[in-house]
Amino acid sequence: MLSTFANILTSPLIHFSILVIISGLLLLVKKKNYSFYTILFALILLFSCSQSFLSSALLHPLEHHSVNSEHAKNKKNTNDGQQVILVMACNYYDEMSVPYANRWPPCSYLRLSHAADIYQTREAKIIVAGGKFGNWPSAYSRYAREFLERHNVKSEDIIEVPIGYDTESEIQGIVKNITLSSLTLVTSASHMLRASSYLKFCGVSINAAPTDFLVKPKIVLKLNLPDPKNLTIIKRALHEYFGLVEFKLKRRFGLLSKYC
Repeated sequence: MLSTFANILTSPLIHFSILVIISGLLLLVKKKNYSFYTILFALILLFSCSQSFLSSALLHPLEHHSVNSEHAKNKKNTNDGQQVILVMACNYYDEMSVPYANRWPPCSYLRLSHAADIYQTREAKIIVAGGKFGNWPSAYSRYAREFLERHNVKSEDIIEVPIGYDTESEIQGIVKNITLSSLTLVTSASHMLRASSYLKFCGVSINAAPTDFLVKPKIVLKLNLPDPKNLTIIKRALHEYFGLVEFKLKRRFGLLSKYC
């Protein structure tokens, strides 16, 4: 899958490492000038990727896309009279020796907390999906259920769909097992466009409830001290762009004809 490929090869650190290796090989074959310019380009690339203006420029179109303009708290959705909230899976650390809150990376913690907050404002069912895509004894959806119950969500209002290991398979598991016409979608702001694309393809209208924003609404063009956080932001942005390309190619060539 392109998104899986992107997850491996879109890291600026990997790009830098590849260029350093190429520079070393050029030096071995006595191409000193080419070797010098290659390592120089690698250093410039790494420095540029560590700047907030570049990471913001890449992620901003995703986080502040029009699909994120309507917030779940400002607009209710309907699904034959039943409110439905879908929380996309992220990750979980099955490590009992650390405090419970630390077992959840920011993307998971923020998505589930946001869904619980929305739940408190209305009567709703919360769908949690995700299979055993990690080194855990249970499916991700089981841990998500436990999290929501700890945050005062009634057990009978939680629907588990223990299927899926990525966005595509997760949403397919949901639409094939639950009849939906509309829902409130809770996921990271940068992930909203891709996740909503699959749902809309299956005829489900969505009301966006984005969370986990990484960049500010306004991009500031200035140099700053190198920050490793920007490398992570760029990796996330490129991963999402590859995922969107994958979705559009599959739709264009009919590879999603039996998806829903």
